[in-house]
Amino acid sequence: MNKKVRLLTGLLNKVPHLKQLHHDNNEYQLWRDEVLITLERLFGKFSSEFNRFWVSYRTYDPYESDDEKQQRYIDHLNRDESNLKAIIDMQEVKAELNKALKFQRFLRFSKDLLIKIWYELKDFAAIVIAKIIKEKSN
Repeated sequence: MNKKVRLLTGLLNKVPHLKQLHHDNNEYQLWRDEVLITLERLFGKFSSEFNRFWVSYRTYDPYESDDEKQQRYIDHLNRDESNLKAIIDMQEVKAELNKALKFQRFLRFSKDLLIKIWYELKDFAAIVIAKIIKEKSN
């Protein structure tokens, strides 16, 4: 698990606790600020990952009932949770792709190296065979 995935998973793991809270709590905003700061540090302020959270800010209609506000709070948390999972999934895919590319480069390097070794051995074998033939003919 790379650093980005580990940090984002840590934030994601706080969501179940937040879902247990009343909509009128301070922890959600603190968590959200932590998510935004983390996303800005990891991806930049103008990244799609950062903007995904920046635009999904919760607001309430002052005329909503407490139950409606609670439901909207849960809906926002579900959306935040979904967004974090999508970002984590993308980071995991990128990490696997990066591993595959490194392995591909290694294979390409190995192939090139084996070809060079083959030509060196072939040339060396030709020299040795030529010396043996020369010694037998003398």
